[in-house]
Amino acid sequence: MHQSHDAAGVPAPAEFLEHLPPAPLPITVGSSAMRFLAPLTPSRTDRKFAYFYSDPARGSGWLELEGFRPSDAERIHELVRMEEIVRVVGAEPRKNADVAYGNALIFGSNNP
Repeated sequence: MHQSHDAAGVPAPAEFLEHLPPAPLPITVGSSAMRFLAPLTPSRTDRKFAYFYSDPARGSGWLELEGFRPSDAERIHELVRMEEIVRVVGAEPRKNADVAYGNALIFGSNNP
């Protein structure tokens, strides 16, 4: 992380290295990374796997993903893009509360 301004908006250059703990088994690496990144409101830069961030508690600047497998870094990049879209258009709408039935049940079967 390359901080350019502190939380008050005053120029305060600093560099940080954040180690993310391994993701527990049911959680993917991308989901685990986004738990850290989402509060920083990441935005893509012109460099892949480098993002601007703005955190009211920490400050702002840019960060770069390092040490991830290429497939995990790609997934994180997609998730950051989705976060950007959600900030612009809002979250996916939920079903109407007045719908009394759920989704159709699909039973698994090995029978062709």
